[in-house]
Amino acid sequence: PPPPPPPPNPSLSLNNTFRMSTEDHSKIPEVNYTSAALLANHRVIQKYCNSQNDDFFRCKGKFANPAKCIKENRAVTECVHWALQLKPQCKDLANEYANCINDNNFKFPSCRVPQKNYLDCMDIPMEYTTSHRL
Repeated sequence: PPPPPPPPNPSLSLNNTFRMSTEDHSKIPEVNYTSAALLANHRVIQKYCNSQNDDFFRCKGKFANPAKCIKENRAVTECVHWALQLKPQCKDLANEYANCINDNNFKFPSCRVPQKNYLDCMDIPMEYTTSHRL
């Protein structure tokens, strides 16, 4: 018979170490976007939510317990929802770009035209970047 699996690594386990109350968790809206959609929108999120992301990562760097950063997590999530609804006229272009990313196995060079069309609609230059890289 095969050897038994190794015991779980306690540093990777969420077991009873980090408990969040249902009340705290329910106040954070879910982000129901696919990986491709989040990647397609990373420059939009970066432009509009950079300070919230920085605050969240600073908090995570200070505390091992993720429950300590709920406020910062909520701020990032709310900003992402807001930023992705900022220009509803760009939604079809965002979907086209996300579908291209997904259909091309996340190979971005294959999707430069839909990327440019979407970023132009969102008024974000192709070379846009900040100090916080995604």
